[in-house]
Amino acid sequence: MLERLPSFFAELEMESGRGRAVFAEVEESEADLERFRSWVAKIEARDYFRGPLGEQVRAELDRAAATLAAFESAALEGEGAHGFEG
Repeated sequence: MLERLPSFFAELEMESGRGRAVFAEVEESEADLERFRSWVAKIEARDYFRGPLGEQVRAELDRAAATLAAFESAALEGEGAHGFEG
């Protein structure tokens, strides 16, 4: 899981840099984040010993959620600037 999050962050950064913070990208990233959360929940259900990486994974998921929220705000602002309101 931890090896997949850097590409998640890189994708959001790349799309932001291109000025492509659009709602379609938000939806795609939300699906990725939800998939990550699902994986972690399944792992936690079986992790009786609470391995040391669990805390790091949860912190990275929180950071991913915050990064996605900022990206979503930028997308909403960008679409609002182009006359799209929803």
